[in-house]
Amino acid sequence: MSQQHVFVTGGAGYIGSHTCLQLLENGIQVTVLDNLINSSPIVIERIELLSGRNIQFIKGDSRDEELLRDIFRCQCILL
Repeated sequence: MSQQHVFVTGGAGYIGSHTCLQLLENGIQVTVLDNLINSSPIVIERIELLSGRNIQFIKGDSRDEELLRDIFRCQCILL
């Protein structure tokens, strides 16, 4: 069985970062899409430090339809 993988938008924000941490602590692979308007890339580093696991991070806006199409078309999310 392959590892579960969750795509989290806003993962560097308050709620998203806590969600990512819980997912990682439960063995689930995480990819974060965040535009960093209300957050910082330091949050991603801290999540990785606390969980001991890596996160795939994509800087971008979840409202950008072309970006989302590109992400899923080229399978930039490493499954």
